[in-house]
Formats: sequence, C-alpha cells, structure tokens
Amino acid sequence: MKQYVSSQNRPDSGFTLIELMVALAVSGIVTITIATAYRAQTKANTTNNLQREMQQTLRAAMMIMKRDIVMAGYRANIPIDDFQDGTPGITVNPTSITIVFSDPVRDQDGIDNDSDGDIDEENEKDGRNNDDDSLTDESTELITITYNHVDSDGDGANDRITRISDPGTTVELTDIIAEDIERVNFNFILAQSQVEIALLARTAEEVDGHFSTATYAVPGAGVTWGPFNDSFQRRFLTSTVFCRNLSFSN
Repeated sequence: MKQYVSSQNRPDSGFTLIELMVALAVSGIVTITIATAYRAQTKANTTNNLQREMQQTLRAAMMIMKRDIVMAGYRANIPIDDFQDGTPGITVNPTSITIVFSDPVRDQDGIDNDSDGDIDEENEKDGRNNDDDSLTDESTELITITYNHVDSDGDGANDRITRISDPGTTVELTDIIAEDIERVNFNFILAQSQVEIALLARTAEEVDGHFSTATYAVPGAGVTWGPFNDSFQRRFLTSTVFCRNLSFSN
C-alpha cells in the first residue's frame, strides 16, 4: 500500500523572500564598500603619481641650472665690474639668467699654442678651429647659456623652463628643461657673487579634494607667490649658487 506525504510536511529546499532581500542587501553593501575602496585607492595613486612627477621635475630643473650657473665666468677673463650691465659674464633678470664661460675641455691641451710662454691660459688663440665648428678663434669660443621662463601654450601664463645654448649663433640650440613650473625667480647678489634661485612647480592636473591656499615667500626678492585658490598641488624649492669663478675675476 502506497503512502503519500503531504506537501505541507516536506522540508523547504529554497529561500524565502525575506532571505533573498537580506542577501541582496548584504551583497550590495559589500559591492559599495569594494567600489568605494577602489575609487579611493585609484585617487590616491593618481595623486601620488602627480606629486612624484612634479617633485622629480622640480629637483631635476634645479640641478641642471645649478650645474651651469656655477660655471659662470670660468676662464672668461671678464672683470667683475662688468657683470650685470649687459656685458658677458652673468646677466640676471627675475625670470631669466644668462651666463658665459669657457668650456673646461676646449683650452686644456697642454700646449703653448700661441707661443707666448704660457700654456692653456685664458682665451688662448692658436689660429685653429679647436671646437670643430668651421670657425677659427671666433668670439663664440666662449659658451653662452640662457635659461628662460616662458609660456608654452600661449595662455598668458609662463609654465616652461628652456635652456638656450649659444643664443644668436649658427649653432644655437634650445632644450626644454621642465614643464609645469609656475613661478621662477633669479636674484644675483654681486657682493657675494651668488645667485639665489626660487622655483614653484605645480601638478600637471588638478587634484580632487585639494584646495590651495598656501603662500610662498621668495628669498631676496621681497615678493610672495600665492595664494592661488585652486585645486593644483605645488612644491616650492630654493637654492643658492656661489659663482666662485666670478669672485676670482675681480
């Protein structure tokens, strides 16, 4: 004889509506938490990358300029009284600097080329094309370097540092040293033969959640940069270069 089990007494193998709603709610909370953490991590990574790029650019620009500026007046035989009046040596404006020096490699061949009893003296002339530029004993045997703070995109705001080698000559060469440099100041102190440099860099993009209210006092210039009241992050870097070759020219 067959026995029938009532459907009312069967064990329930599915989920109730309430259980499904609770599961959906929990999974939604977990999904939102993961998405929020992912967005926060992505934002942090983007900000860190922008900051790292800005800081590397700032340090590299300062290092390159200091390397050249410290050579100002080297073997150039220029009286210190001539500096800052437009003659070769060093000419400094707030946003540009020009330095002149003799390449340490050009004159040092250990030979008295002009037969005057002195070996490798300043501005030695020998009637030969020592620098292989098709010119002989030209005035541009001295190296001229100019750094400028310029507007790269025509928006009226300077944001790029360029380096011009031997400006005005047939071998003139312009290199881009740094981008996103918002402010530059050069200050030459004649009595100490030193150049004060101040650079203010900003991130290439605005940083979400950041608002810039900082100010930056420029040493020796009597000016303050900022506040900018925007979302760019910035870094301020200053340095002083002692031009020892200038002090020896007096």
